Amino acid sequence: MTDFLDHELYDTKRFKRLNNYIVSLPVANSCDFGIVRRIHSEHSSYFEENESMSRACFGLTYDELEQVVGIYAQRLGIFNDYIQYPRVTRSMKNDNFCDITGLWIPPKFPYITFNGGGYTYSHVSLYGFYRHVDIMLSMGSNTLASEIFTHEVPDIEVLNQLHLIEDYFPMGIKVTKEHVFPDAYIR
Repeated sequence: MTDFLDHELYDTKRFKRLNNYIVSLPVANSCDFGIVRRIHSEHSSYFEENESMSRACFGLTYDELEQVVGIYAQRLGIFNDYIQYPRVTRSMKNDNFCDITGLWIPPKFPYITFNGGGYTYSHVSLYGFYRHVDIMLSMGSNTLASEIFTHEVPDIEVLNQLHLIEDYFPMGIKVTKEHVFPDAYIR
């Protein structure tokens, strides 16, 4: 939570409104997300993703995240024609909390699951997943962890993007369960 986001309470703050761009979040039959712009042509209209804005908001684009999660599932998890863990998912109605960082995952927001609901690490925020993979990669290029992600992978540029993901709002409040359900905690 930052004053940047709450324009009603903090209307003295300045921010840039981007016309024609929308935040596309997962829907019932797709986990795709990103920052997209409506393109109008003579007979139709369609959406085009702005990849740099998607990375600024989500860390990676949906396609990049799918690539990293797919590599992880193939090498360390479960990957077959019927099921994949870890995988990108979302909850359409429920609030969830990251099992690694404790951060709030609002409804319709993408997250990573390492197994079915109700189990440990069934809800991992994008930020938590990025930190987890980055830790594995930061141990050096000659470690088993980094080899898992880089051996015989045609395009490892997406892995380099993980190193660039920062804590964008160090002065903001990271929303955890204590902020979403304050009455459940003794003060």
